[in-house]
Amino acid sequence: MIRTIIDSVKVSQEIFLYMVTLREQQGRRSLHMFVESDEAKAIAAAMENKVTGELSKIYDLLHLVIKGISAKVSMIVISDCTHLKDKASLFFIARIFVIDGVKKFTTVCNATDAIAIAILTQAPIFVEDSVMDMSNSDSLTQARVGELSWLELENLFEFKPEELPSPTEMNRMLLSEETNMIGEGVELVVDEVRHAILDIQHVVILIDKQQEWYLPIWMGKTAAYAIDNLIHNISQPDSHQLLCKIVEGCSSVVSMAFISDLKKNVYRAQLIFGSGDKHFGVECRPSDAIITALIANAPIYARKSLLNTEGIPHSEAHKDKLKNKRI
Repeated sequence: MIRTIIDSVKVSQEIFLYMVTLREQQGRRSLHMFVESDEAKAIAAAMENKVTGELSKIYDLLHLVIKGISAKVSMIVISDCTHLKDKASLFFIARIFVIDGVKKFTTVCNATDAIAIAILTQAPIFVEDSVMDMSNSDSLTQARVGELSWLELENLFEFKPEELPSPTEMNRMLLSEETNMIGEGVELVVDEVRHAILDIQHVVILIDKQQEWYLPIWMGKTAAYAIDNLIHNISQPDSHQLLCKIVEGCSSVVSMAFISDLKKNVYRAQLIFGSGDKHFGVECRPSDAIITALIANAPIYARKSLLNTEGIPHSEAHKDKLKNKRI
């Protein structure tokens, strides 16, 4: 295996193609990985210790969960690659090596998820020799790298103070007393996901099991479609699936998702995790909490007082009175 470092995250000037480059720590070879815009920005955000955009918030959540279960990422290894269907680029697979006390396990994921986690956990990044050789011998990759003009994604996340994400949009570890939700919640299930107004507005509608209250939560397109796919058993988002795999690998469970309150027109939620008689929680976006709970088959709760103020009684027009409250 070859120890590497992240050499750069770049974007081409011609066609807005994004590229992450890993370089041998002791050597001259490089591995060029073409990624989606959001993936490149999330990796760049992780390198600058910022939290911005949907993917970077998920990686930040993953980082906090790993800390919460007292696990450690010992290394990540980019272990395999294959040509995509269009033959225009390589797709890379990685293994994340996790230590939970005396227990060790690995989980497989796409390489961009692994690299972001490695940055946040300060874990070393290795590449199998065969993968490095294939990357350096791939003519299409080398042609793209050589023919296009590239710009560094530098100063991408320089915020002015007033532009920093608000605390309600950030992930954070919960105090022990904040994870005690017993007697405060009403169990909900996802009733449906609506996409309206030229696919611009998206709302996830939760309903209690007694079918007395609806709780509509407006959210971004990516999260809404992920939830829609989950309730129809179509697909699972890779990053949330990785979170659940790591939790399960550390002999822990996702105990519940809890939608707690609404502040400044933004819903707040928590994910509660358990391991034996111990538990911990992380505050996160309701979309991340709902997606994770659906993948883990964990219950979803909302605070009773929140349903009283923001919920819609079943008798009132059957979900037609939706309130525009954001994630």
